[in-house]
Amino acid sequence: MSTPASRRSASPKQKDRPAEEMPRGEDRNFRRYFSLPRNWHIGDYLCNLSIVTLGIIITFAGNGLIDRHRKANDVRNQMQLVLTELHDNATLLSLYREQVTAEQQSSRYLLAHMDDLQHASLDTLAHYGSVLYQIESPNFNYDALEMFKLSGLFPSIKDKQLATNILKCYEVLQIVESSLKQYYDIKTSHLMFTDQSWTQQTTDWREFWEVSLRYESLRNIVFLANSFFGADASFTPEFQLIDRITGRIETLYDLQP
Repeated sequence: MSTPASRRSASPKQKDRPAEEMPRGEDRNFRRYFSLPRNWHIGDYLCNLSIVTLGIIITFAGNGLIDRHRKANDVRNQMQLVLTELHDNATLLSLYREQVTAEQQSSRYLLAHMDDLQHASLDTLAHYGSVLYQIESPNFNYDALEMFKLSGLFPSIKDKQLATNILKCYEVLQIVESSLKQYYDIKTSHLMFTDQSWTQQTTDWREFWEVSLRYESLRNIVFLANSFFGADASFTPEFQLIDRITGRIETLYDLQP
């Protein structure tokens, strides 16, 4: 009968096995999962790595191309809005030019006949009517440009000179708008100090102007219309700038207003 001590010492191989020696079952598992195929070559590994790397590069390049195409399309859409807005502003400017030009012509005719309205043409006085006393509220549109800048796409315009000219064009419109508002504000201030009830009692345009020119404030309006914008209120440089910018946008982005 063997004792517990004899049973513990009955396996010398187990006793002498180094502690770090791997059990046979674990050794087989390691070889199964981590051993290389017998016909494996370093060239196969490099080939597979190249394919994977190329796939990643193509994926990133494709995504970049898609992003650039999407951004270019977004810029084009914003340019369409700017183009339409600039054309609309040009139309408004044309209307203001017609009004101011009519006021200048009326003013010059009245100044030429102020001392002798009896010899002024009644038809001409009727033609000008009360155009000098009309008040406008000039307002150009700037929404498309503001949306373009807020979208973060404005710096993406490839033609930097075009981007600069677009900003300059809107700045010029703001200057014109400010000048027009100042002009009509002055006219309004003169009209506020004039009792206009007499206009209901005049029988014709000759009498209308004879009475109105007795008021200093109304005479000041006549002088103002003649001098405020100088000899020429055609806004030619402003129209030329708008035409040049819109033409460039239409050509570069293949757009129509």
